[in-house]
Amino acid sequence: TLKFDTIFTTLGSTTKFFTIRNTDKNPVIIDEIKLAGGTNSSYRINVDGDAGTSFSNIEIPANDSIYVFVEVTIDPNTNNLPFVLYDSIQFFSNNKQQQVILEAYGQNAHFFDGDTIYNNTTWNNDLPFVILNYLYIDAGASLNINQNCTVYFGGSAALLVNGNLTINGGNDTSEAVTFRGYRLDNDISGTAYDKYPGQWLGVFFLRNSTGNINNLNLRNSSYGINAGNISTTDNAEQNLIALQNVNINNAPIVNISNSKIYNNLFYGIFGFNAIINGENL
Repeated sequence: TLKFDTIFTTLGSTTKFFTIRNTDKNPVIIDEIKLAGGTNSSYRINVDGDAGTSFSNIEIPANDSIYVFVEVTIDPNTNNLPFVLYDSIQFFSNNKQQQVILEAYGQNAHFFDGDTIYNNTTWNNDLPFVILNYLYIDAGASLNINQNCTVYFGGSAALLVNGNLTINGGNDTSEAVTFRGYRLDNDISGTAYDKYPGQWLGVFFLRNSTGNINNLNLRNSSYGINAGNISTTDNAEQNLIALQNVNINNAPIVNISNSKIYNNLFYGIFGFNAIINGENL
């Protein structure tokens, strides 16, 4: 069985592979290799450099091997809990049939990709939240994240706060809100990507923004909680004016309590002309 760790629906998996080895001193011919689900399958395969769903008369030289690469993209459904998706790759040779089972766990989620929150919004623990690219909280808007929510960030993804971010992680460690990278699989050595820092950018509080964070577990970002940046534009002159106007009067105010911020690449907490109050961190 070739297994894929939990995959968020609509997002493609990493590429996994296995080899077909000929240990004999003579070449062998495999009559057919096919993906059992055919063109309707959620899986995609590549055999010896060719993509498709069915391959005929594949020759493997003596004491040699070929690669089979596999990817999967899972369509969303109505399930709140993870679900399992099966298929198989079948091999026919010399009137014999063999197969490799394909197994993937799918997870529905709320997705955000370069989106902006303009109004007061509340997230509850019905499904995971996945941020790709960035999510921007506009000035005057507030995002409230309640206990037990898990927010997954794609590579180089960030949460940009120009309004207010409130995290209500409850009073118990089991009720914490989690911010982490969205890679749920392991690298080639078997180490979980969740252990590597730099999996996503971080949380950025811009000038005049506010944050009230309680019971947050934030890990494996690049910049952790970063408070004090300016809102940049494509106009270099406007950016320079905004930077020159940075002072304590437009400082972001961020209150953080009962939280864990760890395993980040550059900073856990960084402030630039910011007011940051921390308790029990």
